[in-house]
Amino acid sequence: VFEAREGFLQRARSLLIKGCALNPGDAPLLQALARLEAMDGDMRNARTLFDRGAKLDPLHQQNWQAWAMAEWRAGHVDRARELFQRGVWVAPRSKNACRLFQAWGVLEEREGSVPLARQLYKCAVKSDPTSEKAWLSWALMEEKQGNEIRAGELRNLCVQQRAEEAVGQSDLSPAAMFGIDS
Repeated sequence: VFEAREGFLQRARSLLIKGCALNPGDAPLLQALARLEAMDGDMRNARTLFDRGAKLDPLHQQNWQAWAMAEWRAGHVDRARELFQRGVWVAPRSKNACRLFQAWGVLEEREGSVPLARQLYKCAVKSDPTSEKAWLSWALMEEKQGNEIRAGELRNLCVQQRAEEAVGQSDLSPAAMFGIDS
């Protein structure tokens, strides 16, 4: 993946193919190779690899999302929607589902289906209330729609959720403040 980011696609492909040969049951490795193939314009091969990864680990939501994004970038919006939905169905209340809902929301917003995008963003923040990306994507959409007040409310909710997460990770209980072991 690093090699691909640095522009060495052939080297990255070679390393990923070797990795897949050594560990053929590794769905995330297949996903990485599929993403590289999609990025390089070989959607036929990418689809085969994404499909193999989905069959190996149907619960791997990141594979569903990567596949959906590749289809969307290739102009296959309906197929992308189907893949987002399949990925969400795997575990709709997981934090990984949040990423699927958020990305699907962006797709729907860009395709002009703002009410559906709004519902998807709402699902995203329900599945992971601490997702800054989901909150801010929703807020940005509302701002673009001329709903500045709602956008501000969403940003405030994002900050509140992030603060509550931070407090939850520290021990601010009265017992801890007074050095009493619970």
